[in-house]
Amino acid sequence: MQKAMELLRRQADALAVELSDQSVSQIEKFISLIASYNEHTNLVADSDAEVLVQNHIVDSLSLIPLICFGAGPASLVDIGSGAGFPGMILAMACPQLDVMLVDSIGKKTKFLQMVAEDLSLSERVTVVNERAEVLARNRQLRESFDLATARAVGPIDMVAELALPLLKDGGKLLAQKSQAQLEDEERRAGKSLPKLGAELESVVNLDQTVLGKNLVVMTIKKLKATASCYPRTPAQMRKQPLGD
Repeated sequence: MQKAMELLRRQADALAVELSDQSVSQIEKFISLIASYNEHTNLVADSDAEVLVQNHIVDSLSLIPLICFGAGPASLVDIGSGAGFPGMILAMACPQLDVMLVDSIGKKTKFLQMVAEDLSLSERVTVVNERAEVLARNRQLRESFDLATARAVGPIDMVAELALPLLKDGGKLLAQKSQAQLEDEERRAGKSLPKLGAELESVVNLDQTVLGKNLVVMTIKKLKATASCYPRTPAQMRKQPLGD
């Protein structure tokens, strides 16, 4: 674990992400909880501490320089949270962030709820076992978040259709993609985002030497309210993708 924590601090410094001692302590406990839970419930393919830091935690921390915090707290919804990447890591690293973690798989949300309680994050972290397209129909939650993330959920048109209804006007979706996917994803974004009331604001290249892989972040800004017909059902999204 010591080597993993040294790697975490080194890579966070390289990303210009400042982690408090409390954040580092929470991440260390989180790694132990994943390893223990992964013995009986598959959350990640490899729960080795150094692998978790390099392949998942540093990956999550790379989003922090792209988040602009104002004077007060900000709200973030993480769709398809899985084992907590990036949403739970962002909650640990950013005390000014209120985070909702959304996943449709009960064994994963059970783990995330346990983590939130064990790490005393329950005041800022809410865990919801629900499909994102259902959540977006909740009047209290629709158009209520400042930020959205979604890691390995699907192509950008699907991610945007799920996330943008939950964002306030001016809110941003931060979507990590591989460099190899970018050309197709930009094409999909160009066709789908205007229909959802949004635009592709920027494509940010992440530091490959730090992450160990060639990733970009597509920053999508919501310009106006998303039409009430979105999001559609999963079957409709698969049959008629907005980006085709």
